[in-house]
Amino acid sequence: MEDIMIELKKNVSEKRYIHILGVIDSADELAEKFSVSKERARLAAIFHDYAKGMSKKNMLEFSKANKLDFDDIEYGNKELMHGKIARHIAQNNYNVNDNDVLNAIEFHTTGRKKMSELEKLICLADYIEKNRDYPGVDKIRNLVDIDYNLALYTAFNGTIIHLIEENKIVHTRTVEARNYLLSILNEKGVCV
Repeated sequence: MEDIMIELKKNVSEKRYIHILGVIDSADELAEKFSVSKERARLAAIFHDYAKGMSKKNMLEFSKANKLDFDDIEYGNKELMHGKIARHIAQNNYNVNDNDVLNAIEFHTTGRKKMSELEKLICLADYIEKNRDYPGVDKIRNLVDIDYNLALYTAFNGTIIHLIEENKIVHTRTVEARNYLLSILNEKGVCV
C-alpha cells in the first residue's frame, strides 16, 4: 500500500491528501463497528478520492478513452464522476478485484440502495473524518455510537437538503440510499 500512497500524493492536492488520510483513520475506527476487515476498509478509503484532483476535461477524456459509462446526472459532474474513475484506476492500475471494495469506492458520494456494510462505512467515514467541518457534522459523529445507519441516514438528509438549497440536482441513488436506510431504521424500531 505504500506504493499506492506515493502515487496518490502525486495525484491530489495537499488538502485532499490530508482528507484522504482522515478518511483512512475514520475507516479504521468504523471497521470494528461494521464488522468489516480493516484492510478492505483502508483500501477503499485510500482510493475513494483518487481521481478527485483531475480536471473536468481530464475526467471526460479519461472516461471516453476507457469507455466508462455515466448516467445523465453524473456525466460532466466532477463530484459524481470521480468515484467511478477511481474504481477504474483501482481495478485496472492496481489490480483491486474485490467487488465490494470497488463498489465502496464508486458509490461513496451518492450511496445507493442495499449498500453493503463496507459501502456504508466508506460513505460515513468520508462524511465524518476529523478534518470535516460543516453544520451538523458533530451530530453525525455522535450518532455513529447510537446507530451507524442512523448516522448515515442523517448525513444523506443533510446532503439532500444542501443540494436542494443550492438548486442542484440530487442523484436518485442518494434518495434511494436514504430511503433504504430509513426502512432499516424502521424495521429496527429506531426513532428518527
